[in-house]
Amino acid sequence: MKYTNRAVMLLVLGFGLALGTGCSCTPDGSIAKQGDVTKWNTYWNLTPELDTTADTYDQHHFNLFRTQNYHARMIKDDWNRTWLVDKPVRLSSYPIP
Repeated sequence: MKYTNRAVMLLVLGFGLALGTGCSCTPDGSIAKQGDVTKWNTYWNLTPELDTTADTYDQHHFNLFRTQNYHARMIKDDWNRTWLVDKPVRLSSYPIP
C-alpha cells in the first residue's frame, strides 16, 4: 500500500511537470514546443495571430491597457470632485491670488 501511494504520487507529479513545461505531443508522435506552428495547432486555432475577431493580440492588450489607464484617471477626477478639490472655492467676489 505504501509503495502504491508513492507510485501514484510520482505519476501525478510527472504528469504535472509534463503539462507545466509547455510541451505537447501531437497525434503523429512528434513533440511540439510552445509557439511552434504545426498542422495540429492550426487545426484547433485557424487564426493564431488574432486574439479577437478584428484585433491582433498586441492591439487587443494595448486597448485594454489604454482603457484601464483612462478609467484610473477618471476615478481620480471623481475622487477630486467628491472632496471638492477640483476647483477653487467661489465664495469671494474678489480674485484670490
